[in-house]
Amino acid sequence: MHRTGLILALLGLLTHTAHADVELTLGSRLGGGHNSNIYFDAAVLPAEGEEVAAPLLFVAPRVQAEVGESHLLTVSWEGQWSEFVGERESMLTHQATLGYTSAPVGGFRFGVVAAMHQLYVREAEGMGWIGGWGALQISRSLGYAVRGALSYTSDYDHYASGAAALWELAHRGSLSLTFRLARGLTASPGYTFSYVQAEPDELSSLQHLPSASLRWDVPWIPLDLSAGYGVTVLTLIKRTPTTGGGRGTRRSDLLHGIRAEATLSLTRWLDLFVRYDGTLGTSNQEPTSYARHQVLGGLAVRWADRLGSSPGRSPRERRVRLEIEAPEAKKVAAVGPFNDWSPSHTPLEREGQVWRKDLQLTPGRHVIMLWVDGELRPPEGCPNLVPDGFGGVSCVITVD
Repeated sequence: MHRTGLILALLGLLTHTAHADVELTLGSRLGGGHNSNIYFDAAVLPAEGEEVAAPLLFVAPRVQAEVGESHLLTVSWEGQWSEFVGERESMLTHQATLGYTSAPVGGFRFGVVAAMHQLYVREAEGMGWIGGWGALQISRSLGYAVRGALSYTSDYDHYASGAAALWELAHRGSLSLTFRLARGLTASPGYTFSYVQAEPDELSSLQHLPSASLRWDVPWIPLDLSAGYGVTVLTLIKRTPTTGGGRGTRRSDLLHGIRAEATLSLTRWLDLFVRYDGTLGTSNQEPTSYARHQVLGGLAVRWADRLGSSPGRSPRERRVRLEIEAPEAKKVAAVGPFNDWSPSHTPLEREGQVWRKDLQLTPGRHVIMLWVDGELRPPEGCPNLVPDGFGGVSCVITVD
């Protein structure tokens, strides 16, 4: 109870300070699946190797609070409890995150994120790790069709297992782009480079990870499909007393990663999902390979609501009502540079056949469109429609 009161007090302080609405989201994933680790000689078929597999039961609760719209402050906690039935082993992972994303400055949005995370394995002599990470992010939207993001992340973890490193410090830089290819279809290529300094030294590594993913929000039914593929070039570095701080000896592994997920919205608070994760690795120096496959499926429960707004808003802000008549729509949201064109942050509410939402806009020029089941439309009664450079039009609202 003491911890709950502290969280509510923090949310109240954030609301009063930021003069903005607080949106609280609660959710959990419940279900089961199959997890396998396969080790086999590179010269033989995977079916001839040794397989370690276990059915998996899991629960993954999540709590998130977002404060503001132009400036976005996010406070979240999420965890996952997994029970490997066949091996009678339990695993707990959880993470707390505090993040801030600025309003657009010259077309760019700047963000900073800090997080603490932990993994604990029961029935394994306390094996696991605890650590934290921080990230700096820069993103920019070029209309609804293209968005880019650049980030740097530093991650420190301390391990409690004799079979792993005692600690590791990772530096990661990444660049990603998101392209809108068609109605509801987006593609996201990206590249990540990381350097991991570890103790003992033989677990230090360099990684190059080019990747690509597709996401399709099917317009005519409440179904989301996503798939991704990434290739990791992993170089393990082992330094000896003779090499000192030099290059040392190196071993390179090639890892192929595949991920796919399908989510069907049954109601406004309940989803049905199926997810697959797979990794296949080969080495240029060792006669062994590694494969891991995990299939999960179950129900995702969610609830989101506004906790209220502060009466202390700036008198220079103006309330603007967005609305559109779309009786057949499953989801309508306001998008624009103010929320990185994301249909997840600013949903409209249905009132009969009409969807409505009031936004508080600061003085200046605002580009705002409505995302209607994957199709981009201007709000009804838009005072100014201008070409968006991609063959369509954008709604521009000017606040004096």
